[in-house]
Amino acid sequence: MSNEYPLIDQRFLTENWAPEEDPELLAEAVAIFRTDSYDVIDAITQATQAGNALIVRQKSHYLKGGAGNLGAVRLAKLCDVIEGSARNGQLPSDAQLQSLTEILGQTVKVLDP
Repeated sequence: MSNEYPLIDQRFLTENWAPEEDPELLAEAVAIFRTDSYDVIDAITQATQAGNALIVRQKSHYLKGGAGNLGAVRLAKLCDVIEGSARNGQLPSDAQLQSLTEILGQTVKVLDP
């Protein structure tokens, strides 16, 4: 996915997580998101290899929600594309799977430096 979408919507993050009120809360959410998201990407990859578009759709939808909750716009958009394609029976390409991992890595770096 190109850089047409911001990696993180900082305004959303600040308005919805108010890190100055409870900085630990955001750090905990990011830690859970990081661990969970890599597991979900593994599940999407395995489902793709197995030809299971239903699982790809479900897992990409789940990841999209987690990304959206943290303002991770670029990751959420890519998940939306993969989910929509899987809804039509199309599995993600190797490039899309690689992009998921790369964008997640970039996102986590910004959220949890």
